[in-house]
Amino acid sequence: MRGSSDKKQPKLDREGTGDKARRADPPPCRHRVHLKGPEDVRRLLSAIANDLRQQKIDPLVAGKVIYCAQTLLDVFKQHDFIVKIGELEAMIKDSGYYGRRG
Repeated sequence: MRGSSDKKQPKLDREGTGDKARRADPPPCRHRVHLKGPEDVRRLLSAIANDLRQQKIDPLVAGKVIYCAQTLLDVFKQHDFIVKIGELEAMIKDSGYYGRRG
C-alpha cells in the first residue's frame, strides 16, 4: 500500500493568514480601456499615476499595469519598425535596383 489512511495530512488554513483579503475579487473596472496606439497607452499611464496619487489603486496592481503598458509600447515600436522596413523593401523592389550587383 502506498500510504496509511490513518494519517491524513492537515489542510492548510488560509483564513487566519490574511490571504483571504489578498484573494478577494478585484473591483470592477471604471471604464473600458482600448490600447490601440502609443497615445492610448500614454493616457492609461496618466490615469494610473493620478489614481496612485489619490490612493485609488493598489501600488502592486499599478506596477503590473505599468509593466504591461511598457511591454505594449515595445510591441508598437517593433510593429512600426517592421512596417517601415517593408515599405523600404517595396520601394527598392519598385526602383528596379533590388537584386542588381555591381
